[in-house]
Amino acid sequence: MARAQSVVEVGCGAVGATSADLSECPAQGRLSGLASELEALVGDVRSRLASTSIDGAIDAADQARTAFNAEELTLGIAKKLYRDRRRRAEMFDADLFGEPAWDMLLDLFIAACEDRQVSTTSACIGANVPVATGLRWIQLLENQGLIARRADPRDARRVWISLTASARRRLRTYFASSLQQPGRPANAAGAAA
Repeated sequence: MARAQSVVEVGCGAVGATSADLSECPAQGRLSGLASELEALVGDVRSRLASTSIDGAIDAADQARTAFNAEELTLGIAKKLYRDRRRRAEMFDADLFGEPAWDMLLDLFIAACEDRQVSTTSACIGANVPVATGLRWIQLLENQGLIARRADPRDARRVWISLTASARRRLRTYFASSLQQPGRPANAAGAAA
């Protein structure tokens, strides 16, 4: 408001003039009114920006929290399935329930969620199969478009494998659907994915 008042004073040629002198300036009333309107508009814009920013930040935080919770939930399910499979292999002959492809997918999903890289050798160990068998399963998974390989730029002997985006999405959907309870709509589980 002080800046607007200065503009009014300069507009009336009142540099050094007193307030009484300015009251006689015909433009002062109009300029003072405009200055007041401008100040009100600036205040309104500031409050709208503040409320929009707060509302937007709250919405973004809620979306991030939901996505984080869904990711944590699917990661938890994957870890539990993987642990259960290892525990089962300790109690029964592993050949009875061998599913190296599933074990690899679980291991790769967990690694992706934890932002870890997995080498082909590590994937074979994680699937509890010999390297030659594991490599055949890795090739099959790659042919199915579920995993991708990439050479380690620092060590030509090592190859990293990871889930494709499609495989990760499909696994999330699978884990979310495993949360479904009888009588619960199917799309409620999909929302967690």
